[in-house]
Amino acid sequence: MRTILTACFAVMSVFVTGSSLARAEDSHSLTSNESSGWHYSGWTTRLGSSVGYSDIAKQRWSTLGAQLGVGYRLGPLAVEAEYETNQLLYYTGLDNDLRGGMKRLGASARFYFLRLGALSGGRSHLLLFVDAAVGTQRGSLEGRGFARHDYGSGMGLLLDHQVRRPDIGVQRIGWHLGWRVTGTPRASEAMARIVCKGSKCPMTPVQPESTIDVGLALGSSLSLSW
Repeated sequence: MRTILTACFAVMSVFVTGSSLARAEDSHSLTSNESSGWHYSGWTTRLGSSVGYSDIAKQRWSTLGAQLGVGYRLGPLAVEAEYETNQLLYYTGLDNDLRGGMKRLGASARFYFLRLGALSGGRSHLLLFVDAAVGTQRGSLEGRGFARHDYGSGMGLLLDHQVRRPDIGVQRIGWHLGWRVTGTPRASEAMARIVCKGSKCPMTPVQPESTIDVGLALGSSLSLSW
């Protein structure tokens, strides 16, 4: 994850520095709507990493992975298709680590409700947002597969900078940081026994129809708009 974050900051620095030198003469010709990004419309994509946890039948697995999003923004509203891949890790307390993997495909809607930062005519702004998402998770734990639907909501910020690079088509570049809480129907007791095995770890009955498993993820990614 550290490598991904370092790469994101490096790429952002190149765009910001390069655009300042190459497009400085155009700064006075920008309208307030163009420079603020508040009324920006166009395609967006982001690539980054996430870290957090995901409950499976009341057992808490640590998650670490990568995420990709592609969508369209219309002013303060954006819709996005999401893809995530995560590694799952669980420490049993018995000197044993259990491992697994999980992929997620979903969709989200994001609303930017507040703009902070630069003065009128500036190119950089801080946008705060809330979002809602639905998705499908598929994965495996110790060789046993599972699939489930999820739903969630979150909030975060976008540090947005106008670069206007016609040579590659990029108009804006930013750093996207978001927190999201998700819920899924609770996994069956049979799935829980993958984690909790033997007489040293007795199981208690679970009721999938009346309870949920929760998750929390912190995502950090490089955002590009064109």
